[in-house]
Amino acid sequence: MEMQSIEWSLAGKTEFFLGRGLLKSPLWIEKIRSISTRIALITDETVAELYGRILSQQLGAHLFTIPPGEKSKTREWKAQLEDQMIERGLGRDTVLVALGGGVVTDLSGFIAATFCRGIPFVSIPTTLVGMVDASIGGKVGVNTEKGKNLIGAFYSPHSLFIDLSLLDSLSIKEIQNGLSEIIKYGLIANPSLLSETVTMEMRVREGIKIKCKVIKHDPYEKGMRRILNFGHTVGHALEIASKHKLSHGEAIAIGMVVEGTLSGIDTAPFFKPFDIPLRWPKSIEVSEVLSALERDKKARAGKARFVLLDEIGKPRSFEGAYCTEVPLQRVEEALYSYPYC
Repeated sequence: MEMQSIEWSLAGKTEFFLGRGLLKSPLWIEKIRSISTRIALITDETVAELYGRILSQQLGAHLFTIPPGEKSKTREWKAQLEDQMIERGLGRDTVLVALGGGVVTDLSGFIAATFCRGIPFVSIPTTLVGMVDASIGGKVGVNTEKGKNLIGAFYSPHSLFIDLSLLDSLSIKEIQNGLSEIIKYGLIANPSLLSETVTMEMRVREGIKIKCKVIKHDPYEKGMRRILNFGHTVGHALEIASKHKLSHGEAIAIGMVVEGTLSGIDTAPFFKPFDIPLRWPKSIEVSEVLSALERDKKARAGKARFVLLDEIGKPRSFEGAYCTEVPLQRVEEALYSYPYC
């Protein structure tokens, strides 16, 4: 087991463990119990069957489950879980363990940020997206019908365990979802990640390194951290327009192609070697995407702002803002002319 100390917010340091077979070592249990012996473990029903039940028994934790998928990343499920924790007598002396993908880590982290005015939490991502993106950076929150991640907080985990062996149980689609985020890192920071010859472990390590470096520089997204949203302005709008039938990875892949077009760069060839779908679902109208863009978190006065590239591996600075408004006509043209319909 490897241990590093990484910084990504003003809240301090997060203990960071990465390797294969971490959850087979007693050290992870010892680490969590050293925080508190009262433990709540939140996971989804799918992960509960694979890992959650046995890990909660090993920890001596209270187990709480939610249905899998974005439909559970809501204020309603946050309230339900909080009520269940209160009913079990859990309080400020509890440590919350989030075991799952981005939905679970985002939702659990938001609960930890507000439960009894804040309790420590530990993140154990079980998906590639979770390992290289969702669990890193201290952003926690929930979706609403009007937009993605509109309600939330900055709240860093006490510890983060990334067990690469958990990737072995993932479907091809889940791997592709994570690869979309890794391709994003290649497009904004390190083009070598776009090579097919790079190993998965190298992709995970480099993706984490890139995100931590950016966040340490700009923890609260005042400028440079916005580059991590390349493809996400359009991508999040697509997720909302599809009512989350389009997966996160599929949506941001399309988003990166569209925002690449706005940048004057064809990014589509970088997705094809990994068989990442780029097809725009027929059920999604461009007008619905345009409406959702108005509610993006980076929007100002209802006008979406986009992260653009100067070249592969180099985002455009825009005098330190790292995003800009694009004339609505250009956005409409890029969406209506999207070639993979």
